[in-house]
Amino acid sequence: MLAHTKHSVLQGLSVDLRPYQRQSLKFMLDIEQADGGFRHQLFCQVRNSKGEQYWYSPVLGRLCAEVAPMPQGGILGELRCHHPVTTG
Repeated sequence: MLAHTKHSVLQGLSVDLRPYQRQSLKFMLDIEQADGGFRHQLFCQVRNSKGEQYWYSPVLGRLCAEVAPMPQGGILGELRCHHPVTTG
């Protein structure tokens, strides 16, 4: 298991990360360890007039009786533009 340390994002990681990659990885770890985890980034609990509880996702536009257990781990993909973007 990789350990989160004060001086680096992950102790035991065998590659050097760029600053934007460290920032993204830290965000993923912080969300995963937060109360409710990643699920609370997409869903919020709501109740109808009868007091029945549902999960609503404004991002997905869904109302569900249940949501899947909170996943852990995953893939971090970064898109880095090396060419200047011009408009006009």
